[in-house]
Amino acid sequence: MTFNDCNSSSTLTDGNRIYFNFTRQPVKWIYCNYPERLQSDALGDSTLGNHFLNQVQVNGDYQLYASYMNQTGYDIKFGVQLYNSGSSSVTVTRYNNAHRTSPPFDYCDVEGGIWADFFNSSGTTSYTVAPYSVVWIFEEDVPVGGYFNSLVRFHTSGNLWCFPYVYTNSSNIDGTATCYPWNTASQVYRGHGDSYFISGWKTLNISNMPYKYFTSTCGSGNTNEMTEIHDYCSGINHSCSSGANLGNWGMQYLFNITVNNDTGAARTIKAYIGAASAAHAYVAVNYNNTTKWCCRDGNTWWNWLTDTIPKDTSRFLFNKSRASLRPRKKSIRIVVSRRKPLCVKNFPPPVLSFFP
Repeated sequence: MTFNDCNSSSTLTDGNRIYFNFTRQPVKWIYCNYPERLQSDALGDSTLGNHFLNQVQVNGDYQLYASYMNQTGYDIKFGVQLYNSGSSSVTVTRYNNAHRTSPPFDYCDVEGGIWADFFNSSGTTSYTVAPYSVVWIFEEDVPVGGYFNSLVRFHTSGNLWCFPYVYTNSSNIDGTATCYPWNTASQVYRGHGDSYFISGWKTLNISNMPYKYFTSTCGSGNTNEMTEIHDYCSGINHSCSSGANLGNWGMQYLFNITVNNDTGAARTIKAYIGAASAAHAYVAVNYNNTTKWCCRDGNTWWNWLTDTIPKDTSRFLFNKSRASLRPRKKSIRIVVSRRKPLCVKNFPPPVLSFFP
């Protein structure tokens, strides 16, 4: 089996459509993407915007995903503050975390490379949050004009409030900030979801290839796929039924696929991933503790996996894995981040295909 580097293949012919009934892992998600293009009024400094970007009450395991463009006119920092509104101390443990911004990285390396950094990060950091106090568990620099992604996974032993901020100096945040006002016309979101990690299972016969399946859209036809985003600040629940522009951007997919060679001869199969039209698909794949990423549009595809399967043999290509601090050996995780063009409703879904 060969896990291929990023490459470019021509648009592929259609295949037999398959669907997944996904299983959700009980690991909660903090989603930060509104306002996507940050202006100076989004800053947390009390003399500038005096706003935080999101507000989520946390208790247990969480993963925060943030994606923004810095158009504030300042060099800024992105930080995650936790506030203890209770009368007892709470312990926080931070696990995997990562941050990338352009410059120095380009869009593709921000969207894809951050996942390599995240999965490869190691070690833990512990914090104690005293009653009616705050701690900062994450802080990174973002240059003026920079596009950035941030990832943080953490656990709390009790109830805390999570406030993601952008600011010029954390000493300018004085506790009087309010949530950035919601724009009802927005097609990007903030809030929290019930899971950032979903998994699906399929057995594919080579005699029936090619196969094709769609992900990351309300119209994919898959069951139990899309994560709704609940915004505490506005009280709005962004869901497929509400017509929200959901895309599961920054979520992790685990595909467990058995390929059965029923053709009577050894066959080489290839797996591809790309976007359904000219929109861009920024995709990161983690296999056997190695992460590779590729940026493709609807006219080109990434042949990311090649394998030769002997006759009369079934091969379990993708092994089962639970959400853990580090990917387990031989697990396949796929993260789809479709960013260009920004803020476009009804993005075409990424498409994954298997061809003999």
